[in-house]
Amino acid sequence: MVRVSFFYIFILICCARYTGAQVIINNTGIPFINNYIRSEFNGGPQTWSITQDNRGVLFFANNSGILEFDGLDWRLYPMENGSIVRKVYKSKNGRIYVGAFNEFGFLQSDSLGDIYYESLSDLVPKDLQDFGEIWSIIDTKEGIVFQSFSSTFLYNESLITVLTDRNLNYAHLVDTKLFIGDNDFGLLLYDKGNVNKAINGEFFKGKIITGIIKLNKKDLLIGTQFHGFYLYNQKKIIQWRNNASEFIKKNQLYSLIQLDYNLYAAGTIIDGLIFFNQNGEIIRHINKEVGLQNNSVLGLFLDADKNLWVGLDYGIDMIKLNSPVSMLFSPHEYGTGYVSAIKNKLLYFGTNHGLFYAGKEEI
Repeated sequence: MVRVSFFYIFILICCARYTGAQVIINNTGIPFINNYIRSEFNGGPQTWSITQDNRGVLFFANNSGILEFDGLDWRLYPMENGSIVRKVYKSKNGRIYVGAFNEFGFLQSDSLGDIYYESLSDLVPKDLQDFGEIWSIIDTKEGIVFQSFSSTFLYNESLITVLTDRNLNYAHLVDTKLFIGDNDFGLLLYDKGNVNKAINGEFFKGKIITGIIKLNKKDLLIGTQFHGFYLYNQKKIIQWRNNASEFIKKNQLYSLIQLDYNLYAAGTIIDGLIFFNQNGEIIRHINKEVGLQNNSVLGLFLDADKNLWVGLDYGIDMIKLNSPVSMLFSPHEYGTGYVSAIKNKLLYFGTNHGLFYAGKEEI
């Protein structure tokens, strides 16, 4: 009999196709999840979006302001108007842009390297300065787009242009195309200074579009908060009928990103997040039961090291996607492990909750 002492119960996944440049979701075990609680980062409960600068420093849009994390220390930069920060975004030139309530701008560094916030909101016409929360920031060929639920602005060389002034939901960039959800008209498309209805865009009237990504060479995957996924190629729109679509319809899709070729993540309000492939097959489901601090996922971001950062309704989590080591069982289920042994093809393990065993088919 072989006996091993351990703090948690691990399983080593040896995978010949594992590389640091590719995102791999192990089918065996539970990925390690780092939980960052409010007492660590000294911010508000909700974190809405995440980005990373060219140095590798992370920034978080938080209820209390802008959070900065360099891997060791957290810093908080509150907004002057005390508002919630809804969006942080790195542009192609590496500048970090920020969106808040009736306020948007970017981060600068002074001669000592200290960060401060530079506002652009005064450039907005006076009659439109009560534009509300900035939810989307997107870098386009024409400039930086800032979008709230009432207005869309284009910033280029100290000039603000008003693109739309209407009843919107969210904006999404796919390749070079900027799509904007409109509650009254459906799906809009921005092109060379003009915003027009996208082909068959009226189909999405009354649907809140929370994510658009490129699924393959011909189809876009459009995620809605309450109606599931749709395939869209400007010629036709098809309901995507599969496990992933049913899951997000049931649990309210809020965030959607592409992690790698044929690998996507969808965060929901009710039941954590899922990883799925181009066929809509759910590869892994991550929620509070397996290590998230709570089940409401507000923001997702894949960092330079292929770690998935999760902005939550209460706290911030980081999922180590590419680690070749994962947990065999969640410590929340079975407690802290102390000893283990293999006998007669069964794995026995003792924890502070008792003695358990598992067969090969259960591992």
